Amino acid sequence: METSRTSHKRKGVTVGVDDFAKVRESGTLWVDKSFLIERFICDAHECNVLLRPRRFGKSLNLSMLKYFLTDDLDTSYQRKLFEGLVITKSVELCESHMGKYPVIFQGMSRKQLGMYP
Repeated sequence: METSRTSHKRKGVTVGVDDFAKVRESGTLWVDKSFLIERFICDAHECNVLLRPRRFGKSLNLSMLKYFLTDDLDTSYQRKLFEGLVITKSVELCESHMGKYPVIFQGMSRKQLGMYP
């Protein structure tokens, strides 16, 4: 018996992944917070403090910022990571900042520091 329903693949939700490239390449659902990059760059302060509860995406957002700013990636790969995101609507910002800086990134989660519970 055939049904007229179209089969749709359900996308999973990203949980516990703090690497922006892994999230983008996995095809899972996530919230586009790339507008934070523009806010971070345009509202530059001497020090930025990210105060959010656990599991609120602090590490993922910093990873996204790293992938946006770093000069350590292939330009076409970098553009592919951000394709279709809100930040790409700010063409001038992307041209002047994407892939232009050396970035040192040290995650502070227990897993990244090698401190397993």
